[in-house]
Amino acid sequence: MRTLALCIASLGLTGAARADLVRVDIRGSVISNSLGASHSTVQPGDPVHLRFQVDSSIYTPGADRRAYPIDLSTATMEVGSFGLVILGDLSPATPYFVLADTALFDTFALTSSPAAIDPIPILIPGLTGPQAMTFTVTTAAGPLASTDITAAAGTFTFPNPVTMQWTINANGPESAAYRLDSITIAVVPAPATIVLLALPLLRRLRR
Repeated sequence: MRTLALCIASLGLTGAARADLVRVDIRGSVISNSLGASHSTVQPGDPVHLRFQVDSSIYTPGADRRAYPIDLSTATMEVGSFGLVILGDLSPATPYFVLADTALFDTFALTSSPAAIDPIPILIPGLTGPQAMTFTVTTAAGPLASTDITAAAGTFTFPNPVTMQWTINANGPESAAYRLDSITIAVVPAPATIVLLALPLLRRLRR
């Protein structure tokens, strides 16, 4: 029991010093697809799911915006049943997740540059790459309470966007377009929190 207590105390110290990690889930569906290779069987209406994590304490500030570098080890994207998309540090830089909150508009975006909204490089297995993915949605001001990503936690839907683009452009005429359904931003529980939540179960097991 002493060993368990020491482990929990150690995790508590780790959790206290740990910046909040935040998971972002972006969900939608296929509008059109002319990509080949692993995406050749993707059909309109197929689900699209992009997810990744960012560290809330690491960001590039700007006027009414923050750009959070994406932890690429946590980034995955699936299109339909077989359409894997690889987000990687291909060129020119690690992608960012941007939150912008102005007096008139709120914007969510992915970008390869913290200072602008530029396509991010991706790789579709079987295609000569990299390809380019553009993701940006702007709404009338209101949904975003803050560009602090922990304060922005919640699920956002976009019934009346001012602008919206989620597309992939490959070499030549191949491309794909996706409809955005929702963005969910959630703080990842700290390890100490997970252990403390499990303590009642541990006590029952020891009886």
